Amino acid sequence: MAARILRRQSLVFQWMMAAPALVILAVLGVYPMLETLRLSFLDYDLFRIRFAGAPFIGLDNFAAILSKPEFIQTMGNTLILAFIVTSSIIVLGLAIAPVLNRKFFGSGMLRGVALMPWFVPGIVASAIWLWIFSPGQSPINEVLMNLGLVDAPVRFLGDRSTFGPFSIPMVSVAVARVWGGLPFAITILLAGLQSIDSSVYDAAKIDGSNTAQTFFRITLPLLRPTLLVLTMLLLIGTVGHFELVYLMTGGGPANMTNVLAVYSYHEAFVNGQFGHAAAASSIVLILSSVVGVVYLIVDRRKQGV
Repeated sequence: MAARILRRQSLVFQWMMAAPALVILAVLGVYPMLETLRLSFLDYDLFRIRFAGAPFIGLDNFAAILSKPEFIQTMGNTLILAFIVTSSIIVLGLAIAPVLNRKFFGSGMLRGVALMPWFVPGIVASAIWLWIFSPGQSPINEVLMNLGLVDAPVRFLGDRSTFGPFSIPMVSVAVARVWGGLPFAITILLAGLQSIDSSVYDAAKIDGSNTAQTFFRITLPLLRPTLLVLTMLLLIGTVGHFELVYLMTGGGPANMTNVLAVYSYHEAFVNGQFGHAAAASSIVLILSSVVGVVYLIVDRRKQGV
């Protein structure tokens, strides 16, 4: 009886500790999400709402935006950008994190340098990359021209030439996004690496395993749970990312770098079409939910549930 009372008190205490966070999550997360879903089913035109109201129109907003070539291109841009950014961050993180995990003189300072982009505000990061990619002042252009690789400055954020589904502006935005997201991946991977028992590596050395064999046969398999979580978080974060694309290109040129979050913002606050904006935002939610569901399915299969 006493044990049951203690368990009940412990459960009540746990809920009391979690309650403030749950309330904040409900107010700032769940409510806006549900309100966005509600608006996606209404004809909410900011310029007509005073005299026309916001009647229920079902899935008409989704049909309207899905019939626009601009939106289809935007959705493709979002998926391509998510693939480029996520894969690049994971590859670079796997290359950098094992080095930073070693103990050597200056390793702490090197870790601090690697994590610095994480502390740079988005608007400052955008200004830095706008300068790096500006045709007249770009240090990249200066190097390329001095080496004789190009005859004229490359318009990193304005060139409209494409290479299949890719373009120079999209790759440029992806580079800036990778720079900002890499510290997060390094932090997660460092935590995963430090959870691996060092005796496993000692046994591999005794067996004569070289660096490449140790990485692919020991480190990578043991990091799979960490990589699964990291991939999910990066995909969700990139699909819904807004500030860098908006500040650097605004979705241009010719819609080449436009993503769903910027498209939604433009529909709401430029065109006044809050219904269309909510529908676009709902698609972001659906894509993020798909990533989350896939993660849960894979995780349960690994646990044998």
